[in-house]
Amino acid sequence: MSTMYDAVSLARKYHAGQKYGTRDYVEHLFSVRDAALDNMDDVKGVHASVVVIVAILHDILEDTECTYEELVETFGEGVAESVACLTKVGGESYEYYIEKVKSDEVAWIVKIADTRCNLRQSILDDNKGCIVKYAKQLMLLEGL
Repeated sequence: MSTMYDAVSLARKYHAGQKYGTRDYVEHLFSVRDAALDNMDDVKGVHASVVVIVAILHDILEDTECTYEELVETFGEGVAESVACLTKVGGESYEYYIEKVKSDEVAWIVKIADTRCNLRQSILDDNKGCIVKYAKQLMLLEGL
């Protein structure tokens, strides 16, 4: 059975050299993991270990050369499918993407966490355009 440590190892491999602002990208992944665990009170029947793994891998298909097949082989179909739901595919409308994320409970938890982290960073950076973008995204994800 694959663990969070396997997810971190794979994320470090594929996100090597990528940055989130001035920090190593993996630090962003850890922030999303922590925020996702904080959101777990709102859901039932989702195991925290799955949320942790998906949070660590949430950008791996979109931002690296890692394949869906590699995720299935390493973590199973459920994790791979949740990560795929978090991956915006070229040509997909934004509305379709948000509905896809909301259709998978684990992806939904992780995307809310990711959006909150991105909003927090945008506020720290005083990036007004991104503040508006992530605030709107958070409202759509939370059904407000």
